[in-house]
Amino acid sequence: MLNTADKSLKEIIIELLAEEPRLTAERIGIQIAKRARKYSRRAIFKELRTLEHLGVLFKAKGHYQLHLIWIINMSALFRSAYTTHLASSPHIQAGILSAKTRMTLGNLCSLDSVWMQIMFALQQHYPHEHFRIWKPEQWFHLIHSHITEDFFVALNRIGAKHAHIIGHDCYTNRVGAEMIPRDRTLVRFSDDPFDLGIATYITTIGEHLITIRLKQSAAERMRRIFAGIRNQRDMLAPEVLEFMRGKIQSVLVIEHNRRKVIEINNRFDARFGKVAP
Repeated sequence: MLNTADKSLKEIIIELLAEEPRLTAERIGIQIAKRARKYSRRAIFKELRTLEHLGVLFKAKGHYQLHLIWIINMSALFRSAYTTHLASSPHIQAGILSAKTRMTLGNLCSLDSVWMQIMFALQQHYPHEHFRIWKPEQWFHLIHSHITEDFFVALNRIGAKHAHIIGHDCYTNRVGAEMIPRDRTLVRFSDDPFDLGIATYITTIGEHLITIRLKQSAAERMRRIFAGIRNQRDMLAPEVLEFMRGKIQSVLVIEHNRRKVIEINNRFDARFGKVAP
């Protein structure tokens, strides 16, 4: 899976031990080989020793386990982070819930990170509403794939419903679409129902609209690149990743505009239907 390939060996080991409480080094090596690129036994043992030294895990009778003290401390940290950033996020919401906010971003990595933060803050503000998302291209997994998949899993866990309409049916976009959980979600490929062009992305929830505009020349080049990709080797070619992770300017606008949102939602639902409950 793409998301696992982007994670460090430490992250993969911790995830394995979170899923199975007791594993031998041999079993850890087998599981890593199933879900990630090949690591040597030496590299795996080195990371196990490092994690043991840091107090993340311990070894007993030939089996590795996550340390309960580390789990408790991390749980407390996550609860604190949740309270600060999600349960009561006035510092975030004060900015995005205003009438209109405009941001200029210099690359797709920054754009995607900001977009995800805004999505979560808006979901907290509108817990019973669902997202409608129009994307000319599904490029997010090429920027930081494991974060993208984790983002969708997190949305799913908090019960968020979302519809994704992707404007270009091609190999790269289908790989990206596979990362989107299908529970409470609509995913389709379609031509542009809004006549926005290939450089404009929109997201609505509640009474808020997020509009993203890429530089037109970058959007056109992305379309040409994606049209020529036929397999995973093409998709992960150095020149493709260099372009996608390079300097691509975008403008993101968040606005509280009930009239505009209703108009977009009506056109969206008439064309694609609503997200299944």
